[in-house]
Amino acid sequence: MLPREFEEVVAEFFKAKGYDVKLTPATRDGSRDIIVKHEVMGNPFIIYVKCKKYGSDGKDPSYAFI
Repeated sequence: MLPREFEEVVAEFFKAKGYDVKLTPATRDGSRDIIVKHEVMGNPFIIYVKCKKYGSDGKDPSYAFI
């Protein structure tokens, strides 16, 4: 899976949960891959998501979002 594809999967996860989601440009995104907006008890929240691909040997990647 390409890094951008992983970002799209994570964005779809948040959309499916009912969040307002904006996928940022693939480059020069200020380390913010996804911007998630949500309201809790009338209070607006913005969540900045960074997606990363890790692999110690380049052959066994694992993915994470923060």
